[in-house]
Amino acid sequence: DRLENLSQDWLDRLAQVGSDKSPIAASFLTFRAHVHAWRGKFESAGRGFSEAYSIILRAKDTKEVHESSYAALLWMWGMMLASSGHAEEGLLKLEEACRIFDESGLGETQDAAGAIVIRALVHAKVGQDDLAELYIRRAEEILTKLGKVRTPCGAHMLTSMAYLHVTRGEVDEALEKCERAEEILVDTGFLHSVVGSRCCSVIGWVKAQTGDLQQALSMCSIAYASLVSAGRLETLFGI
Repeated sequence: DRLENLSQDWLDRLAQVGSDKSPIAASFLTFRAHVHAWRGKFESAGRGFSEAYSIILRAKDTKEVHESSYAALLWMWGMMLASSGHAEEGLLKLEEACRIFDESGLGETQDAAGAIVIRALVHAKVGQDDLAELYIRRAEEILTKLGKVRTPCGAHMLTSMAYLHVTRGEVDEALEKCERAEEILVDTGFLHSVVGSRCCSVIGWVKAQTGDLQQALSMCSIAYASLVSAGRLETLFGI
């Protein structure tokens, strides 16, 4: 509620000075929409993303908005669509986001890698396993080049790889990726965080697939506790 109220407060202030259609307003609209998406308020999130998108499109030609903001809006919007049952539409947004990252010279940044991981998961969701594998490997390549594998983004990438391994019956490889991801989350202090909850839920799922129900329950309990401590229990939980 605090984050949502803060965004609304700034939007009200911008409206008072006639700047409610400015790029900075689009940033606050995007942030608020992202919060709504996390909470499962998909209709209001969609309206917010759409309004922000319209503002950014108008400002883009005047060079008032950075391409990274444009791409960030698209990947957050795409993730929300994919997570709310509109995978194909979400994939289009994610593809556009990745294209913008590449065309603006930001294709090998950590933000781009994060978007690529989400894109890979959506490809997997619609049964495009070859593309999912391609983009997960691309994200790994970027993070390795940047020296950012041992980060929360790297842990998310590794658990996404683990998910793909399990769907192909490659259990040993999946467990190895899960072990590395958990180690990264512990070392970076992100095990008990929202991104940690995403990773732990996947690790728990992988453990369950191997019959290790005790470890599966342990990891899912960490995921649950992390959302409770972050005040995000009533949130959108992953793709």
